[in-house]
Amino acid sequence: MRTLFVCFLLTFLSCLHFSKCYDLSFDIPYNSKPLDSDFACLAEQGYSSGVVEGLKSNGNCALDAKYKLDLCNGHQSRCDLAFDLDREKDPVTQINDAIDCLKKINVQNSDFNKIWAIVELGRQPSGEWPIGNSSDQSSNVDFISKVLMAISYYLEVDRIGIETSKTDWSQITGDSTIGIEFGLYYHGDNQENFEDFVPFGGWTFDQVEMKKYSTNQEICKATFDLGLIQ
Repeated sequence: MRTLFVCFLLTFLSCLHFSKCYDLSFDIPYNSKPLDSDFACLAEQGYSSGVVEGLKSNGNCALDAKYKLDLCNGHQSRCDLAFDLDREKDPVTQINDAIDCLKKINVQNSDFNKIWAIVELGRQPSGEWPIGNSSDQSSNVDFISKVLMAISYYLEVDRIGIETSKTDWSQITGDSTIGIEFGLYYHGDNQENFEDFVPFGGWTFDQVEMKKYSTNQEICKATFDLGLIQ
């Protein structure tokens, strides 16, 4: 009882300091295999939202997505999918193939809240985003545009978002505003607040939905990336 009170007091004081409390979220890294008890443990510690891998960076769908979504939905109030992208594969084909694959493993639209398209350097195993010049950036913008259009064939715009960082977005797209109508999940500093956000890509603070502030953290006997929800 004393421990619970101390945790509550620390949380309350933190809210007073930053003027607002934010909901806690987690991403499941691709090599992490959490159990039902891990999701329950996260819920007990205040993590109300989870992001599950839906499309791997090799262009294949994640065959354990349904399993993880079911565990997430059993304990968290919000569960999203993340789509890593293979820059060397046709953007429309890989999205259509991913959606078809997810349907085959019985992932329904009602199983998740949102799909995040990951635009980040250093993730592709076979082909990295080309960033050498403005021509490369224009090509990347065209690729991302086609990805978003392909996803929007299956989901409403407000259920689609982009996961990226200010630095990566600038290098990959030249700070394009192509994603302005979609929500933003940005990678920021290691502070549990949104005070570090600087507008980029046409996004304003009001369009920020989530922030990732820590990666590969051992918590509840498994490995997760940690974040916040506005």
